[in-house]
Amino acid sequence: MFNKIKFILILITLELCALSFYGKAQSFEWESNQEEGLNEIPLTKIIESNNGELILAGPKQWNNCIYKFNNYGKLIWMVSPKIQGGDYIDNIVSFDEYNTFFMIGPGLPFPQRNNLYQISADGKFKLEKVIYTNTYLTQNTCNRLLNGKIVTGGYRFLYHPEGTQYNPVVEYRSMNGDTLGKFEFNYGWNSMVRKTFLNQNNSEILAFCSQHFYGKLTILRIDTLGNIIKANFWGGKNGKHLYDCRYYDMVEKNNSYYMLVDLTASPSELNGTFIYKFNEYGDSVSLTKINGNFTTISTTPDNGFILAEYTLLKLDSNLQVEWEKPFKEGVQIQSIGASKFGGYYGSGRRVEWNEKNERKYRTYVFRTNLNGDIETQTNYPELEIYPNPFTDKISIELPIGKKYYASVYNLQGKKCIEYEFTGSAHLNVNNLSQGLYFLHLLDDNKNLIINKKMMKVD
Repeated sequence: MFNKIKFILILITLELCALSFYGKAQSFEWESNQEEGLNEIPLTKIIESNNGELILAGPKQWNNCIYKFNNYGKLIWMVSPKIQGGDYIDNIVSFDEYNTFFMIGPGLPFPQRNNLYQISADGKFKLEKVIYTNTYLTQNTCNRLLNGKIVTGGYRFLYHPEGTQYNPVVEYRSMNGDTLGKFEFNYGWNSMVRKTFLNQNNSEILAFCSQHFYGKLTILRIDTLGNIIKANFWGGKNGKHLYDCRYYDMVEKNNSYYMLVDLTASPSELNGTFIYKFNEYGDSVSLTKINGNFTTISTTPDNGFILAEYTLLKLDSNLQVEWEKPFKEGVQIQSIGASKFGGYYGSGRRVEWNEKNERKYRTYVFRTNLNGDIETQTNYPELEIYPNPFTDKISIELPIGKKYYASVYNLQGKKCIEYEFTGSAHLNVNNLSQGLYFLHLLDDNKNLIINKKMMKVD
């Protein structure tokens, strides 16, 4: 029995040793290039894994694709589910600490259906299923994993004698794509579902709907059986407020919902970019004007917000400006998030023109520090982390003069050791039991330098 365990440990050791023994600390700025096939992605949506990897979704030609990058912005893999491209970039669902992915959207080659794909952490298809087919098409523009169910939001496109019509549709499914419930709002408001949330007692779904362009907001409260509880309407001639809005992005914080919109109205002081706050029942709470133009928003660990488009804007918990910083010239940020390791990450595009005066897009992925700066130059040489496997200590060699932070996590994500040092460090890990761990190394601005798999042996 002992020899069998020892043999297994040797195999795991060989696998770990096959990994890069040295990690070169790099700038977190990354821009796509022709060889990696990442040009021509006009729209992007990005999320961060618990390991610091970045997962990007966006349309490439006719397909919506998923891209996975490591901590340094190096492309690991790319998959192309048979899902229609276009402006449907919020159709990626993830769960299990981002180790597996779902993607749902209009299927190819026939658009009159929706496809569901489950994709493993290494980019392999685990499930491919047609989940909806009809004469009319339900576009899934907002998908989430809520309380163990896949909740899809979108709209049904209908032909009408007086013009086309969009009916908001909410469906929820099991992990294998089987339908558990469905709701369609036949009100003729020409709205699509933009975001779905599960309220704090997990008994209702809130669906926030709006039109393609300027129009009304519709907030639907739906129970888990698909029955409507209440519908709130905002904007439009018959609404409670006489202005229309263009939806940009939306986040949840402390049982409240913050929608980033562009308003047009009379009087003119209601024109511009605003943050619409709603409570857990979908009732409007406040409307705060934001100076400047922004199209994406995310919450931050300090209970504030980060907004972006051509600049980065940091707000506190009361939506007051803390700082604003111009971004790289020519880059339009389309998706932003607060990193678990400090600072912010995002994606967007740079518009370029070729010699034929044809417009081209270059996909752009980046990380910044807590002040919104990208470190374009790095002073890190080859950093050394040894031994691996380890027994009673882990040694880290880095340039002297800067402060660094090291943390060791077990496979359940629990922080076992936290250490602050300058230059070199020798971590005492004698109290750890044998097994696999992750070493997170951060610089003095709390930006992630490397996330390394380590193994403890006796």
